[in-house]
Amino acid sequence: MVYYSLFPLLFILVWLYYRIRYYVGEEQVRKVTDESFTYSCFCALVPPVDDGDLIRGRLIITSKRLALFQKEAKGRAVKEVWSMDIDQVKQFTVGQVISVRKGVTFIAEEREARFVSYRASKDKEAITLALGWKKA
Repeated sequence: MVYYSLFPLLFILVWLYYRIRYYVGEEQVRKVTDESFTYSCFCALVPPVDDGDLIRGRLIITSKRLALFQKEAKGRAVKEVWSMDIDQVKQFTVGQVISVRKGVTFIAEEREARFVSYRASKDKEAITLALGWKKA
């Protein structure tokens, strides 16, 4: 009986570690930027050329740019680790990003950014509105 009760406990511990180590909330982003944003979701940036681990954080879309905020290595502070101007974005696609993981890809002329997020893959309409490509 004790053996089987360890599985839920281990699951909860892993979830807590992930939440404490990687999760970035909207209120944490608002503390470090004055920009208002129309869309945000917790996701992971796929590094270029598959160089290293996913960069987990909160993607926001403002009136002028997209930005990803990540927790700093120590502490609860967050910092901006990636950004792209909306003017550079030529299109975006929703679907497979890496192997079997869904997400969104923002395509610019000289670069692209792939984000793994189950929610972002379902928010195509919200992303379109946040980019200013369609009126509400």
